[in-house]
Order: sequence, then structure tokens, then C-alpha cells
Amino acid sequence: MVSFFVVIFYISFAYRFENFSRAVLILDAIFTIGLLGGARIAIRIFNEYLFAHRKDSIPVILYGSSKDELDVSIKKLKTYKDIHYRPLGVFLEDASVKNDNSDLILTLQGVEVISNKKKLYEVIRKNKINKILSGKAIEESHLLRELSASGLHIIQNPEVVALS
Repeated sequence: MVSFFVVIFYISFAYRFENFSRAVLILDAIFTIGLLGGARIAIRIFNEYLFAHRKDSIPVILYGSSKDELDVSIKKLKTYKDIHYRPLGVFLEDASVKNDNSDLILTLQGVEVISNKKKLYEVIRKNKINKILSGKAIEESHLLRELSASGLHIIQNPEVVALS
């Protein structure tokens, strides 16, 4: 945007807008905004690609009771580069957001929302997941006790992931 104002300042003092098309100012503004927006989009896409393809990341399932807490957790996992967890799915206890229709896949920031226990076990087996990040204590959830008994490592209330 600074370049846009520099061009206007230059044109107004050097040419005094005589014999000069004002459409150039509009085109310059569009070009400047396009370049700035394009650069930001390119950086964001590049960072998200790197997040999805980190070799040292540990695949996990996020287990929570509300969409908001899981949303915050995914953002933190994507933002902090020193956290080496990569969520492959979120299991949501909140029935209002769950989707039991197998034809429709819900996502939360690009991470699949797992709607039922059968799908959860399928994702765990297919991706060889051995850790679940949970905001709940194992004693509070029958499913967490069942997952823990099956050999999965349940990480309760991790400091890095803000689950309540």
C-alpha cells in the first residue's frame, strides 16, 4: 500500500495529473493488493503443506467434548513447530456436531471429524496410531478406558494442547 501512495505522490508532483490517465492509479492499486494478497496466500499454503508432510511428526487422534476446544488444539498443533504431533482425526463427544451419515465427511480445520466408534478404530488401525490426546481423564469416558485397554497410549490434559 505504501507503494501505491508513493506512485500517487510522484504523479501529482511530477505531472500534476496533466495528460495522465487516472485508470493507472486504479490498476496500480489492484496490482499492489494482488501481489500482497498472493504472497500471503502462497506463504500460508507452503506452511500448511509443510505441516501436513513433516517426517518427524507423530500421528495422533484428538479426543474432546466440544468443537471449540478441539479447534484451539488443532490451531496450536499447526502453529507451534516444536510440537511433533500431527492430528489425523478428531473424535468429538458433542452429539450436535457429530455426523453418523457415512456419505458426508465433516472436517475441522482440514482434520476429519470421526463420528462413531467403528470409524475411530478404522482410522487408528489404518494409520497405525498409538497415541490419543485427550482433555478428559480416562475415568470420565468409557471409550477412553476401552482404548487404553486395547494398548493405545492416552495423553491426558497435555500442556501443549489446550483441551479442557
